[in-house]
Amino acid sequence: MFSFSNLSPPITQVAGPWFRVHQTGKGAIFFGRSGRNRWDSPDKSYGVMYAGETWQAAFMESVLHDPSTKTVLHSQLLKRSMALLRTTTPLQLVDVSDGVVLRALELTESETKAIPYEKPQWISKAIYTAGWNVHGIRYTSRLDSKLGCLALFDCPDDMLAVHDLEPLVAPANQGMVRSILSQYQIRLINDLS
Repeated sequence: MFSFSNLSPPITQVAGPWFRVHQTGKGAIFFGRSGRNRWDSPDKSYGVMYAGETWQAAFMESVLHDPSTKTVLHSQLLKRSMALLRTTTPLQLVDVSDGVVLRALELTESETKAIPYEKPQWISKAIYTAGWNVHGIRYTSRLDSKLGCLALFDCPDDMLAVHDLEPLVAPANQGMVRSILSQYQIRLINDLS
């Protein structure tokens, strides 16, 4: 569907760190191959791990990913943890939130945010196979364009260092969670009583 092998966009070098909200049972490092998410491989030939430049971006993309969400169940938060990710080397990324990069790739912003995710997934595949030696894609959240995110392609385990920031419901995280739910007018429902 897309081919970028004859194009050469500017590559962004980013040092991090990044935040990841993840299913507690799977651990922080997980490269999914489900094909259900925005930048997943359309043919499941490589894995993709999602992270945010801020904890708000990571929370938004993993917990509040449905724009019609007006409530969050306490039981949902119990199943998720937060981690801080660092890399041993700065990441080389294709920043599809940058108009210069979109122009170089002959893309529109709407193609990178299309739903269903067929177009973004084929863009991901074209970036992955273009021969640019990049680690992934930098993009902005569909839900809040001020939030920067990262879709990281499969990489060696020793490239990533993880600092566990505990479950979302841990006392250290409760203020952050209340803050973002209030900011986006989301009600927390205690369904465990």
